[in-house]
Amino acid sequence: MKSSLVYAGVCGLLLSGCASAAHAALVATFSSGAYTAYQNGTLDAGGQNYQINSTQAFSVGSFFIDGFSAASNSPSAPANGQVPLETAGSVLVANVGTGFQTMTINLADNGFTSNAPGSVAVLTGAASVTFFANGFTDGSSLDYFQYTSSANGTSASSSDMIYNPLPTASVGTVNTMVGPADFAFTSPYTLSSTLTLGLNAGDSATLTFQTDPTPAAAPLPGAATLLALGLIGLGALSLQRRKLSV
Repeated sequence: MKSSLVYAGVCGLLLSGCASAAHAALVATFSSGAYTAYQNGTLDAGGQNYQINSTQAFSVGSFFIDGFSAASNSPSAPANGQVPLETAGSVLVANVGTGFQTMTINLADNGFTSNAPGSVAVLTGAASVTFFANGFTDGSSLDYFQYTSSANGTSASSSDMIYNPLPTASVGTVNTMVGPADFAFTSPYTLSSTLTLGLNAGDSATLTFQTDPTPAAAPLPGAATLLALGLIGLGALSLQRRKLSV
């Protein structure tokens, strides 16, 4: 499996990793050292959702990427306002170079719109990475990822999620969740997911991630407010009984 991945990666290096500069409402940016590539989203046939569907594998520096697709439910948000910015399925990423390398994937809808009511929303995010370790390191460089969800200037980040392969298990899945974090809701705004992946030479990973903005629930009345309302109600009831007894 690994030899085929490396072969595919070498072939992928021959492909152009750089599309036109970011300009779409939904754009994925892949960065590794001095290398950057973009995948721009387009509206689906119904004009409802922005989508990215890569039709071929591509490379960014020493990284080979295959099967990348993503979607944002903007500008057609569902009635409940829960609008995911997510990867569809899983994306294969392989380090076909030499030595430990890192790459950052940023997926952003830069004009996110939603019909969600209210002025406050809650940001949550999740990421899952399955690592395939080609060999075992001395511990100085371990495969890892770090994930951040952002909405309208508010961010929620995970710590480094490290995968340390064991002699009996060279494949392992690491998951993380971020948030919840409140943010001021305006429309449109920028909604994004950022995942930084570190892989040793010959290692690969499949990954998915998702960022969700959800309208904040209306706060329940505080205890003091409830007490005041109760006293007012009792006073009104007492006054009404006095009038009736006269």
